[in-house]
Amino acid sequence: MTATNTGTFDARYADYLRYRKALAVTPPRARAIVAEAQPHAQALLADLARHVGPDGLLPVEPRVIPAAQGRYGYLLPAWPEPDKRPVPLYVVPSFGLLAYLWRGSIGEPEGERAAVTERFLSGERLWVGLANDVLQPFVPAPPAGTYRMYRHHALMLYCATTWLPPVSRDGWLRLYDRGARRAIARHRLAAMRDPIAWLDAADARASAFYDSYGARVSTEDTARAFLAEPEHEEYTLFFSVSNIGISALAAQSRRQDADAHQGWLRHMVNVAHADPDFLVGAVSAYIRTSR
Repeated sequence: MTATNTGTFDARYADYLRYRKALAVTPPRARAIVAEAQPHAQALLADLARHVGPDGLLPVEPRVIPAAQGRYGYLLPAWPEPDKRPVPLYVVPSFGLLAYLWRGSIGEPEGERAAVTERFLSGERLWVGLANDVLQPFVPAPPAGTYRMYRHHALMLYCATTWLPPVSRDGWLRLYDRGARRAIARHRLAAMRDPIAWLDAADARASAFYDSYGARVSTEDTARAFLAEPEHEEYTLFFSVSNIGISALAAQSRRQDADAHQGWLRHMVNVAHADPDFLVGAVSAYIRTSR
């Protein structure tokens, strides 16, 4: 690096360290989030008695582990093993790297930079990151090989976002929408004949990157080295396409009558999510209307 580049990177790394500290995960914090998410997740599930344990709770056990033991290191800081009971929800000690890089996908809205950064540092994205995994293991999955993070997992992230207080919920949905429109413009998705094919391929690239690279980013030295490297497009694509999926779902949600909204969302969770083409129509419509 040149002296100028070194100074720029040092400032960027110092900024990242704020995220690492603010979004640290301890066992008590993880347990508290899982407990807070329980009633929200239960309210969406059909045949709840089949899922809850003798204590009346969904059997999800958060386990904070060193990042070096994590399947995806700091790149994907939480993941459940949905086929086990109770469900182990593995969590590495910080959501800082994911949140810091997701923040970059939103861009720099004029006059709002500090407010956007403050929201990412608030801990709300950490809360959503764990709370959504209380719901996910009990939702019918699509056939093997057809799951797409930006469409299927978007439902989990959207649901958990709606469990935040209204001001926070609306703030996050605005940020996702801003990031989605930025991605649509950057990749010229509205001009494509088949943007779903492009998005599915981008999603597959991001997932493959997690699988092949994530475990390498498991210490502070490797996180620093990761930030110092040129942009990993495969990884940052995950944020771009996720913003689109969440925003398409939010747009579809706004078209529901208030009285029917909960029934619609329960249908999405218990029935529609199992479709390999889940959210394809909503994503296509969102892209068309983003011009």
